[in-house]
Amino acid sequence: MSPELEKLGTLKEDIPKPPTEPTLNPSGVLSEWRFTRHSSLPEYRVVRKSGPSHSKTYFMTCKLSDRVTEGEGKSKKAAKNDAAQKMLQILEDEEL
Repeated sequence: MSPELEKLGTLKEDIPKPPTEPTLNPSGVLSEWRFTRHSSLPEYRVVRKSGPSHSKTYFMTCKLSDRVTEGEGKSKKAAKNDAAQKMLQILEDEEL
């Protein structure tokens, strides 16, 4: 567990904020951060695919409460991480 997420608090200022640095696994960071806040986990869904079968592009949404982001990538994992990174940015912006 990352150092920022080790401390669980009960006051709003004690709750860890989402990390702001880009990461190789944004979907994992987002899930871990939400879990520490005792909140629901994000829901991911492939919404469409485009391109020829040898070079598909995937589009996936990340839904968290009433927020939704969409990511894209050459694999489902890349699309999921792109959507999660965008969600982390929204959460960081809301914390300001």
